[in-house]
Amino acid sequence: LTNRRCFETRIMELKRKENRPFGFFYMDLDRFKEINDTYGHDAGDFVLKTVAERIQNVLGDESIVARIGGDEFVAAVTIKEATEQAFYEKADEIRTIIREELLYQGTSLSCGVSVGVSLFPKDGLTLEELQKKADDSMYQEKRNR
Repeated sequence: LTNRRCFETRIMELKRKENRPFGFFYMDLDRFKEINDTYGHDAGDFVLKTVAERIQNVLGDESIVARIGGDEFVAAVTIKEATEQAFYEKADEIRTIIREELLYQGTSLSCGVSVGVSLFPKDGLTLEELQKKADDSMYQEKRNR
């Protein structure tokens, strides 16, 4: 897990070096505020750390994951078989793993995640374009629930 400035720098390096498609994921936890309010900030911190680990495990070491504030995460996702479908399948894997039970001090917690996806270069050539497209996609997912 990296910070936002490092994330942005690494994205630009990825674009220059790799010159191959990658996915940009914008993720927002569902029901996080409820966990934080009910069980306290320590439980919330546990959830954030566990979610970050799960996301990184699904995406692998080649992908870059950052928490950008609150309960929002972004990721630059690289996949060997960089098909559009492969990126959407990775997003589904994240949704599935985040829904799995979180055990905090003997208490079972659960949350979900909304994931918006944009693809470089199809959906944008700049970080801002990719983030906007992924953010719009994530909010569309939230509205469709």
